[in-house]
Amino acid sequence: MNGETPYHDGPVQVTGEPGQAFHYSEAGFGVIQLLVEDVLKRPFADVIRDELFFPLGMHASGCDFEVESVTFASGHDKRGHSVAPIIPHYPYPSEAGLWTTTEDLMRVVIELMEAVKGNSRVLSPRMVEDMLSASSLNPGVFLDGKQ
Repeated sequence: MNGETPYHDGPVQVTGEPGQAFHYSEAGFGVIQLLVEDVLKRPFADVIRDELFFPLGMHASGCDFEVESVTFASGHDKRGHSVAPIIPHYPYPSEAGLWTTTEDLMRVVIELMEAVKGNSRVLSPRMVEDMLSASSLNPGVFLDGKQ
């Protein structure tokens, strides 16, 4: 958080009043990671593994490169062609270190659909509604700055 790594060129700073506007922030996810680790007294990677990956059967997912010999999901351009994945190595799993496969990602989508029906193992219908509802503070699901 002090900006003492090659991944952050300065310390993380609050630039506005919390709750007033949405701004995507990788550093914000770093703060959330620290909060999770401090409260649960466990490494973030272990929490994600035990509370998300294992319950959803996401056995080919992990933090950074703890999952080897797996073809990870990658983006596609607007013509539908696969974009060669750029695989950065960040020391912060919450910011850019969670990796998954297409099959495991679909497990999350199925879980979201089940949660809407009240049948989720890990999410409530309200959680999904909050994640997918757009507001001035939460754009919901977005790609390239658009919902």
